[in-house]
Amino acid sequence: NRFLGQNPMTEPLLIIGHRGWSSRFPDNTLAGFVAASAISDAIELDIRRSGDGKLVLSHDPTIGGLVVSETVWSVLAEIDLGDGHKPALLDEALAALPDTPVQLEVKNFPYQPGFEPDHRLALEAAERILQTLETLGLSADSIISRVPVDASALEAYLRDPESLRAAITTWRQARRHFDIRLEPDARSEEHT
Repeated sequence: NRFLGQNPMTEPLLIIGHRGWSSRFPDNTLAGFVAASAISDAIELDIRRSGDGKLVLSHDPTIGGLVVSETVWSVLAEIDLGDGHKPALLDEALAALPDTPVQLEVKNFPYQPGFEPDHRLALEAAERILQTLETLGLSADSIISRVPVDASALEAYLRDPESLRAAITTWRQARRHFDIRLEPDARSEEHT
């Protein structure tokens, strides 16, 4: 995978459309992703689960003032994010970007609404991606996954062995298919 293990001193920098092209389009919208894919090496998107279980693209726990994990997709889908742009689902973004590497950030923090201690959100996202890639006839090499590490989540795992076991199982299953990096969450120190 050309994105992981790169040496910034010897290899060219990569341009990644963070949440799409957020200076021109609302974050995590299909138009922003498609536009950014024309000028970047990859796209970064954020995944959360809606109240009815859909994998919604949203950096923040709320969209239009509604908590994503407490709101059904049919309601979220109607929110105008600006200039007529609507929220998107993971499946829609993957279908719109068949030739673009995608960097996924699974948003699942214990201090935010909708936290899933067993991390089934990450595993379901991985399964959806594999299904979409198979449907489109693509390879899993085009996916990079990023899982922010939160100190309070790690602390919670240490207190709850079952939750830790579930997280490790999810991690191992996802690692079979994707290159996954752990990155510290800059806000985690505020919540410990």
